[in-house]
Amino acid sequence: AERLAALDARVPRPRAEVRVAVDDATALDTVASASVDAVVTSPPYVATYDYASHHTARLRWLGLPQREARRFVERELGSRRAYAALTPREAREAWLGELTRLFRALARVTRPGGRVVLLMADSAVHGEALRADDLVAEATLDVPELEPWARASQARPHFHAPTAAAFEREPRREHALLLRRALPR
Repeated sequence: AERLAALDARVPRPRAEVRVAVDDATALDTVASASVDAVVTSPPYVATYDYASHHTARLRWLGLPQREARRFVERELGSRRAYAALTPREAREAWLGELTRLFRALARVTRPGGRVVLLMADSAVHGEALRADDLVAEATLDVPELEPWARASQARPHFHAPTAAAFEREPRREHALLLRRALPR
């Protein structure tokens, strides 16, 4: 409570308008086209977590209907559960498809010149690495409105023993990736 009060004291007045909506990140139907100056997000760490199971407890805590949990499962991006049955090649193609749909939605809602910041880490499926920075660069080829602009990467430990071999030659990294919404020509 003390920290929230300290934060509140530092928030500029008048306060910015805030609107919260449940939406599909690959559609963003609740967001108007070209209405966003900047996006800062951490898309799922592909094949790493099952985010839907994490949200079940959050839904209860927030008093939201449990039927929302089904929606999370149906629309979850990159879940370990979904990727476990895929070959490395299938996983790579599936993740490229999910990223491309996400980037198309982000390109639609971001104003020209706007920025998209992604925090993502490398992952692995059946012992083969999925390099987040490479996959983002490849996915943006299909969404030319979003241009890779800058990248910072840092080696990170990998704790999942069954996929550790994927990072023996080159370490697992976490990436801060900056994309820019292209300006009209």
